[in-house]
Amino acid sequence: MKLREFRYSPGYSDMRGASHSERLKKNDQGSWVIVCSDRDRHDSPMISTVYATSPEAAAEFEEFINANNIPALADRKESDLFACDYHPWSVTLVFESDSNEGYFPAPYFSFDQYKEFTGKDMELIKELRERFRALRGAIISKTTEKNDW
Repeated sequence: MKLREFRYSPGYSDMRGASHSERLKKNDQGSWVIVCSDRDRHDSPMISTVYATSPEAAAEFEEFINANNIPALADRKESDLFACDYHPWSVTLVFESDSNEGYFPAPYFSFDQYKEFTGKDMELIKELRERFRALRGAIISKTTEKNDW
């Protein structure tokens, strides 16, 4: 499958409204970039940092995802574990639609920490995170969005 976007949010415990997310996607010029969005508190500004990613590295990442059937991790059974003061880590993969006719939403797969993963699954997820982390190149831009609350 042709990757359109990869989203990752690390697990963290924060009742102050912090948010953290990272997204591999193509920018308006068609180049792969990673956009990291971070907010320390619900009333803090959102800081977005954009990193360059080489086309070759993005292609290798996509190949790893397909070769290891990463989307299948979304099919794992839900876990009985839950904590209301904890935001679990999560991964979302969005792929290009196979159809050019009419409106068809892009296929996506999502999984988070609250699934029952095997030891092999966890090794694969660890490698996925490491490969994703390695995609970050030079910082292209850093912006702070003022909170208008």
